[in-house]
Amino acid sequence: MPRTIWKLPGADLCDEVRRYLADFAQPEPDPFCDNQLTCNTTNLDELWKSIAGEFRFGRQMGAVPYWGIVWPGSRALARFIIDHAEYFQGRRVLDLATGSGTAAIAAARCGAQVTGVDVDPMAIELAEHMAELNGVQCDWFSGDAFSRGEGYYHKFDWVLAGDIFYDKDMAERGCRLLQRLAHRRIQNLVADPHRNYRPRKGFQVIAQMKVPVIPEIEGITMRDVTLLSIKSAV
Repeated sequence: MPRTIWKLPGADLCDEVRRYLADFAQPEPDPFCDNQLTCNTTNLDELWKSIAGEFRFGRQMGAVPYWGIVWPGSRALARFIIDHAEYFQGRRVLDLATGSGTAAIAAARCGAQVTGVDVDPMAIELAEHMAELNGVQCDWFSGDAFSRGEGYYHKFDWVLAGDIFYDKDMAERGCRLLQRLAHRRIQNLVADPHRNYRPRKGFQVIAQMKVPVIPEIEGITMRDVTLLSIKSAV
């Protein structure tokens, strides 16, 4: 069973997550991710409306439920991990902005010791549920992954980040963290589906691929994704 090492205080959301899955999505094998079970809603707006008025964890649930979709960045990370399982087997992996846990679960399926983190506690509940369905064990916590004590990150061999370049603040904070970790020779892999705030320099291109996406959400059927490794700034 997956283990939760830290979550924001509040009621267990497993029942609510399962209700959302019943109303908006069903776990299905994803051929792009070696038939790993994933969940995708084709109607993010309706999912958002269904939870906007709910009150959880001492706050109004108004945030966009990004966890309801496997975004192309996470899917690309999962594909790369599956194709290069030897890089991750037996390694300690941190998945930043894990969402529904697709990349984290792929790493766990390849034998990695995985921790997934997301600022949205609902994402963590869904990720925990999906890990259980896929028969793997991960550690999960909900919180700001970019502001933990520096020593926390040093225990990891790999840090993954899927689709963090859509927001300026997240992109800048994420790059600064990964630069510091790269200086300590901690490897990183960042998926960029060509979002607005991708860095212009200071990275190495690792791979490029075309990733299937949900037409109802993205308006296209495939998206180009580049996998990057952020270099040390020193």
